[in-house]
This record gives sequence, structure tokens and C-alpha cells, in this order.
Amino acid sequence: MKTHFTRMFGVCCTILLSTLLLSFSASGQGCQNSIKFPMAAFTPNADGSYTNISGCNYWEDFSELTGIVDGYEYELTSYKGSTNGYITVREGSVGGTVVASGYSPLTFTATSGSNIFLHWTADEFCNTASGCAVTGVTCNTCAEPPASCLNSTYYPSSAVTVNADGSSTLIAYCNFQSEYSQITGITSGYEYEFMAESGYITVRSGSFDGPVVGQGMTPLTVTATSSAALFAHWNADASCATASTCIETAVTCVTCATVPDCEGVPGGPAQPGTACNDGNPNTHSDMWNAECECVGFPAGECVNDTRYPFNAVSATEDLTQISGCQYLREYSEITSISSGEQYEFTVTGGGYITVRTGSVAGSLVAAGYSPLTVTAPSADDLFVHWNADDDCGQATGCQTTTVQCISCGVPPCENPYPAVTGLDAQVQGNGVMLSWNPIAGSIGCQLSIGSEPGPPPTTKTFQGDAPSEFYIPGRFLNYETTYLWQVRCGCSTSPLIVGPWSSSFFTTPSGAGIASSPNPTADVSNVVFSVVEEGTTTLEVYDMNGRSIQVLYSGDADPSSEYRFQFDGSVLPAGFYIYRLTTPSEVVIEKFMIAK
Repeated sequence: MKTHFTRMFGVCCTILLSTLLLSFSASGQGCQNSIKFPMAAFTPNADGSYTNISGCNYWEDFSELTGIVDGYEYELTSYKGSTNGYITVREGSVGGTVVASGYSPLTFTATSGSNIFLHWTADEFCNTASGCAVTGVTCNTCAEPPASCLNSTYYPSSAVTVNADGSSTLIAYCNFQSEYSQITGITSGYEYEFMAESGYITVRSGSFDGPVVGQGMTPLTVTATSSAALFAHWNADASCATASTCIETAVTCVTCATVPDCEGVPGGPAQPGTACNDGNPNTHSDMWNAECECVGFPAGECVNDTRYPFNAVSATEDLTQISGCQYLREYSEITSISSGEQYEFTVTGGGYITVRTGSVAGSLVAAGYSPLTVTAPSADDLFVHWNADDDCGQATGCQTTTVQCISCGVPPCENPYPAVTGLDAQVQGNGVMLSWNPIAGSIGCQLSIGSEPGPPPTTKTFQGDAPSEFYIPGRFLNYETTYLWQVRCGCSTSPLIVGPWSSSFFTTPSGAGIASSPNPTADVSNVVFSVVEEGTTTLEVYDMNGRSIQVLYSGDADPSSEYRFQFDGSVLPAGFYIYRLTTPSEVVIEKFMIAK
């Protein structure tokens, strides 16, 4: 039996009070009761399970729900046995705007994060009834994972550093609910509260698309998982809807107000990541580290505080432009880093580069003048600081900056090493150019060439950075001959790490030619010659003792032409003679006989 004092007072004490507390209906406005029961507000279970409001609500009561999430769907029930009651849902106050109404079960979607007031009646005419009704609520959307919104528009155009003394820090007077903002000065393990005039907030760590730290309706409190910057995405609701209405946004370091700073002052300004003075005139950019040590950076280890471009740039095995207009006083964030890989950074004009890992002032990876190659110590983002010199000098004026993973895609230097692919042979001049696909990371190759029939194959070893071609001059080849060639490449000579042989064939073209007729001849013979390459050519007649008889031609010859001459041997004694054709790459001999 329901014996709550308020219920007994309301029902039993005076007829007049009961009359005053009866529900009423304004036409088209839904029902509104005046008796609150239970007296305390209820919060729907966040895991999506059923929440009992009361086992004995009269159909003349109203109940209050808190912890409502804008955009979430809720289901309400009110029944006595098999009879379902009528429900009017109001927002913000007992007489607030009607959000929904209908018979149980009733489903509605919250239009804000305000408390909800549920008016229980017997029907849509707002008739009342005593006797216990069981009421409850289920958050249908709560069982779903919260939305993790991701916006692409950055505002304000530079990072905002949160106040280290625990006071509220203004992010923007006018953020649109389609933007994100960057917050620096973060301390790992500290709590930060993000505020917006309205809407849904998603907070990511390290980059604008980094891992989600927290999400929910404003205000949202998150715990920093590292000292990396936090990126707050502003949206209209949990469905990541956008809106172009100005909202004021702010962030507060909740923990900063209670935790002693690095100088022992509770909530003081000397927080990790803020400026200090280490007393050493040979250092610069002094700041408190996570262990509250005041640490300065030696000359050549620069830290800039202006970020550009605003979004992180992904590093790949291809040359990637970071910015076409980088000032030598800015830093850039590079993402998609793989631990152990090598990255090369360049800046036009030979500027000075400092590379840090994990955060803008993180551990030093390397520093030096462009081009600078570094090995990533982890998969954390790299922060690249651009300066004019190793004194961390600054300069304006556009410079082009790039990054390339020069070791990405390089096979490991271990057996079995990959075989060469893409073998090709092309005639160039009087020789042959052999080529193949280079293997990244290889330091040299072996080439074997031989013909059948012919002498044993010749093997040539040559070094280079991923070699991919070799030229064979024509003087080492025979015309109209098919050659077997093989190639393999490696990455180490001690121990020997080399791939298997890859094989192919090429055939050399025909060479220069000479012919004479009639042969034998008694007097005059007709001589014809052609060449396969342009250049100085001579045609001479010799006797068998090697004496020159006559020069028939001396000059440039064209491969597209045929050259014809007559030689009168009538004055020569009978016997054998030689036509000798000399080109830039070969000597061709043709015997002929003079018969008398």
C-alpha cells in the first residue's frame, strides 16, 4: 500500500487541496498536473536498460527526469494491469513546452538537455484516476555508442593555450557548430572541461582526427591521456549535425585549480609546459617539463609556437609538400609515422630543421640544416620546427617544405632477398642498354652475359644506390647474335645477401655490309656497302701483303643510304685482294679475286 506522507497529505487532508491539485488541460496544449511524485528527479539508466520511475503513480501526478541527452530517444510507459495511461511530455519545467503526448508506450526524442516533466493521466482528455500505475523510462539510444564527430574546418586559426591557473580560457566568441579548435598546454592525467553555449562536443588527442578522449553534450569533462594537444569538435547534437550560428566556446583546466604547480602554489601558473627560467644563458625556450624540471633547449634545438599548416600532413614514400609558404618561425605536424622508418625533411633556402616526437615540445629526434634525415623512434606524430639557423633565428617570406619516407617500401636486408623484375634490352647506337626495375635499398648488382655457342659468360659486378641499368658498348658484342643475360641485386656484401638470378635474351642487329661482283673479275668490279651507324667511314683495297692499293671512299656515311663504287683491277696481277670497310664501331673484310 502506498503510504508516502505527501500522497496521504494530498489525498486525505482536505477536499479543497485535492480539488486544487486536479489536472487540467488547455486545448491543444496537452495535460498538466500539479502533484509531483516521486518527489526526487529520476535519471534514466545510461546503459539503455529499463528505469522504474514508480510502482504507484496516480494518473494525476507528474514526474521529473534529469540527465537527458539532446537528440536521444526515450520510451515512456504507464499502465495499470492491461490498461495503458496517457502521457504528456513537457520540457524545462512542469508547465514547459509540450515535446510529445500519447498513450503508453510513448517514444519521443529529446530536443535539448533540459529536464523532462512527465504528466500521467487516464486519457487524452486529461481525466484523472487514483490507484497505482507502474511508470518507467528506457533510453533507446543510450545503448548505442556515442557519436564521435569529425569536422574539417579549423577555427580559430591558431591554437589556444589553456590557462594553467584553473581559470576559464576563451576559445572563440563565435565558433560555428561545424568547426574544430586546437587546445595546447595540456598536462597528461589532468581533467579539462569544455563549454559551449549549446550542442555536442567531441574531443580528440594529438591531431584533429586523432583518438577520441571524450564526447557528449556541453559541458563536457575529459581526462587528458597525454600532453599532446586536444582538438574539440563542435556540433549541434549527438548525430553530428552542423549549424552556422555563433556559439561562444571555452575550456577550463579543472585539475589545475587544485594541483600545486611546479613552484608549489595550488593552481599556480607554473604548470608543465609553461615558460620558466633555468638560469642558463646558453639555453632558450625554457619551460617546465612533466616532472616539474625547468629545462632549456640548447642552441640548435628549436621550439616554435606558431603552427602551420593547421592540419597534420601524412608522410608517405612519395615526396609530399608540407607547405608552399612556410615561414621560418613555424612548426608543422607530420602524421602516419612508422616506428624505425627514415624520413627526409627539406626546406628551400637551406633552413634549419628541428624534429620532435609526440608533441610540439616533445623529445628531440634530430636537428640540422636541410635536407635532414631522421629515424622515427615511435609511431607518434613528428613535430617539425622550421628556423633560419641553428640559433633558432626566425624569418618571414614563403619557403617550400617537404617530407618523404625514404625507407618506406624498402625490403628488409635479409635472405631471401627479392628477385629483379622488369628486364628489358634496347639497342642504343652500336650498343645495348639493359634495364630492370630497381630494388629500393639495394647497394649493387651482378650482371652475367653469354652467347651460345660462344665463350663462357662474362660476369660484371657494379655498385650504386638501387642500380637499374647497364650499357654494353657494341665493340663487346657480335652482330646478329642472341645473348642470354642475367642480373641479381643485393643489399649486403658481408654477409652476402643477394637475390636469385633473373634471366632474359636479346639479339643484336646486323652490322655494316660489303659486297662485290663479279667475283672473280678480270678487270672492273662493282662494290656496294652500307653501315648501321652514322660516322666517318673508309673503304680501301689491300693486297694480301697488307699494302694499300686504293682508297675508294673516305667520309661520313649515313645508315639510310647505300654506297656504290667501281674498282678497275685490270692493271693488277692475278691473285687475291681485300676490300676493307672501316666504321666507328667495326671493320668488315670482303675478299675478291682477279683472274687473268
